[in-house]
Amino acid sequence: MNELRISVHRMGFLTVPISRRHLNALVEAVQTLVNRMEASLHDKDDLDSVRKKAKQAEDAAKNVCETFQRRRDKLAGEIPKWKRAWGR
Repeated sequence: MNELRISVHRMGFLTVPISRRHLNALVEAVQTLVNRMEASLHDKDDLDSVRKKAKQAEDAAKNVCETFQRRRDKLAGEIPKWKRAWGR
């Protein structure tokens, strides 16, 4: 971008001054597009990191659910023992 700005700036005042103004506008338009592309790349990187974190959170939640189900099943097996022990 700097090279493009320098080349437009180095155009002589005698060489099409009207075109120079239009070229400056085009340089700014190109800069805007480049900024959008860079932002899009950063957004994609952010999306990838968010997906990884979501996958980790999903795996952690799945582990917690499995642990809960194992403990529930273990306690469900002990309930009849306690009922017999208490005579109910």
